[in-house]
Amino acid sequence: MTVLVHFYLRKLLIDATKAAGKRLQLCSLDLSEIFCPITGHLYKWSCVSMFKLLILLVFLSLTSCAINTNLGPYAKNKVEGAIRSSVVEVYSRNEIWQLETITLGQVETEYCQTNRLSNTPSERELNKILRSKTQRLGGNGIVYDSCESGRNYRNCEIYIRCQAMAYKVQY
Repeated sequence: MTVLVHFYLRKLLIDATKAAGKRLQLCSLDLSEIFCPITGHLYKWSCVSMFKLLILLVFLSLTSCAINTNLGPYAKNKVEGAIRSSVVEVYSRNEIWQLETITLGQVETEYCQTNRLSNTPSERELNKILRSKTQRLGGNGIVYDSCESGRNYRNCEIYIRCQAMAYKVQY
């Protein structure tokens, strides 16, 4: 069925592009009369009706192609991470001891570069992930511990691991 529809669409488009003077030869395809076997009616089509049908068929054939991308989840995770990390305040060790807090635990993130040509994330990007993880735990404060990197570790060209302590600061 799709091959037949694509054949007719192709034929209609070819005929539509062959304009003779001001008259469009869209009707040269013999679809001016269509017999419906279900109702037993003979339907007559004008060039305008056929052109509307052509537009509908082109639209349906284009929208029937399913395109699956990961842009939706990627964009959602990117925005969610940015929002989550923006509500977490960064403190020093001295500052956090002066506040009334609840310790939620350690958060960490890792990065493994397997391809030498790919870019490694900056420490700022890794800290943003740590802040996002802190917020997921219910925290609103973080103290960064360390970021360590190494080469040729766990099948990674470059391996980076950052750690921080997550807190819930009572205001």
